[in-house]
Amino acid sequence: MKKRQGIRVDHFETERLRKDGTLINVSLTISPIKNRAGEVVGLSKIARDITDKKQAERKKEEFVSFVSHELKTPLTSLKSYIQMAQVKADHPDFLKKALHKAVQQSKKMENMIGSFLNISRIEDGHIRIEKTSFDVSALIYEIIEDGNITEPKHHFFYEGETSLKAFADREKIAIVLTNLVNNAQKYSPNGGDITISCHNKGEKIHLSVIDQGIGISPADQKHMFQKFHRVENELTRTIPGFGIGLYLVSRIIELHGSSITLQSEPGIGSTFAFDLEKG
Repeated sequence: MKKRQGIRVDHFETERLRKDGTLINVSLTISPIKNRAGEVVGLSKIARDITDKKQAERKKEEFVSFVSHELKTPLTSLKSYIQMAQVKADHPDFLKKALHKAVQQSKKMENMIGSFLNISRIEDGHIRIEKTSFDVSALIYEIIEDGNITEPKHHFFYEGETSLKAFADREKIAIVLTNLVNNAQKYSPNGGDITISCHNKGEKIHLSVIDQGIGISPADQKHMFQKFHRVENELTRTIPGFGIGLYLVSRIIELHGSSITLQSEPGIGSTFAFDLEKG
């Protein structure tokens, strides 16, 4: 009936099976074909492969679902600690402990949200690197101070010059170091030493974050800086994360005209390192 009346049939989406047995997503647009008298004599069908688009949409939905789950966990913990603090406000020791835990969870959420926003800006081409000269050793001490607050079971050490100027985007390098330190903490569940070093290297400054954690297998090392990659084994099963921290780190370092390296041995620990321009 639609064919006779000449009504345009708007596009719709369906699935089709290729000759090789592969199932693909297809967008179909069907329009009436008229003769000179204006009568509909057939239909024009245009099919477009939208498999990549559909896969991207599914990945986005999975990502949003995953992010929602990951943010719920620290938010629920934060709410619980605050409620406990309200109930036991007259117990100073308990209150101090509860507030400490609340700070930990709020920092986790802050880092997660910051990572999501920066990933989005990088991929949209909206992130800008604004280089200035700053004391990178002073920044490292700030990162160490935050680390001591969030995970007191780890021992932090600074190794290197007491004052060393870098020419880089201080805010973005803070994101890099924070992510690397958070990573070192997560993958060193039994505690241990975390060392941040900063040394002269000719015309560059060499920075590294070294942990004594569970380490990374050679096979996983090849994929560590890929978006959404997570090491999956018995040791990492209970470690939270969504696989964008190291991807974000590598992209920021690339935008500084440098690259990040990884050296690791299972059961021994990992070292992440990169160079910056001198300030």
